[in-house]
Amino acid sequence: MDFVSPIFVSPIFDIYTDYLIVNPGQTTATGLEALSEGKIKHDSITRALSEKDYTWRE
Repeated sequence: MDFVSPIFVSPIFDIYTDYLIVNPGQTTATGLEALSEGKIKHDSITRALSEKDYTWRE
């Protein structure tokens, strides 16, 4: 098995993936913005997700 080095992931990406895991329904960046009462803007989530092409390992 090859060693996979740790990959830096933005804190917003971590928050969004947690949101995806715990939310049983439809999930959107604007939904997370509403859930965070505007503290996390949907544009910053979209920007964080579009920084690179993610694989299933990330």
